[in-house]
Amino acid sequence: YHLEGEAPTLVSKEVEITWANLKEGLYASLKEHLRVDVQALKPTSLSAAVGLARLYEAKYHSQQLVS
Repeated sequence: YHLEGEAPTLVSKEVEITWANLKEGLYASLKEHLRVDVQALKPTSLSAAVGLARLYEAKYHSQQLVS
């Protein structure tokens, strides 16, 4: 999937890694059209969110090839 800017990095071992933190970082890094589609399906895990982002990216890519 395409990222806007760089993905957030953790710089401290004291940061608590939660699904909310991971989700926020992932959503912030996605292009808007992917972010909207992924958020609409409310994935419950990071792997599900990344999988959806990849799926939608492939969908948009194939639509661009047809156009």
